[in-house]
Amino acid sequence: MGGVIVLTNVRTLLRSDWIDASGAVQTVAYLAISVIWAGAIAYSVREYRRDKAHESVEAIDTDLRVRTAEEEQASA
Repeated sequence: MGGVIVLTNVRTLLRSDWIDASGAVQTVAYLAISVIWAGAIAYSVREYRRDKAHESVEAIDTDLRVRTAEEEQASA
């Protein structure tokens, strides 16, 4: 959602009397923002998946440690 807000605000700024950017400059700006936005989404998804996998490994490791400790207590 943040990308849409940024695009809207950039569009408003580029078309304002203060900047009055040409069509080519506007197109380059929109493309640059879109590429950065897509990269940010890809990065976020990759980090989410990595964290999710790491949490799964930690959960399995914790479960294994608990079971090992229980087995040691039962055999003692």
